[in-house]
Amino acid sequence: MPRLTAGPFRYKRYADAYLDTALQCAHVPLKQAVISPSALSFYTARGDCGYAREEFIEDLLREHETEVRRCLQKGAYKVQIDFTEARLAVKLDPSGNCCTASSISTI
Repeated sequence: MPRLTAGPFRYKRYADAYLDTALQCAHVPLKQAVISPSALSFYTARGDCGYAREEFIEDLLREHETEVRRCLQKGAYKVQIDFTEARLAVKLDPSGNCCTASSISTI
């Protein structure tokens, strides 16, 4: 997995950038998918870079909220948060203990 080497964490491109083209072609309301912040939380900061995990999580959640709001403001009918990493979590811990509501809410 790539590692963060410095903060703050920022998205390079927001999902609403793809809506511009799609909205020009669409004749129906559009749903925009965005990646779940828990998927991105797999990226970790190196301990020696001076970027605390707590700061990273705050930055990650702020960027996620910004992305969702931008999609809605640009005209997305709804925003779908893709949680595809759930399958990975079950593969890493087949007991299913990794995916309890309490463990997900702390990400």
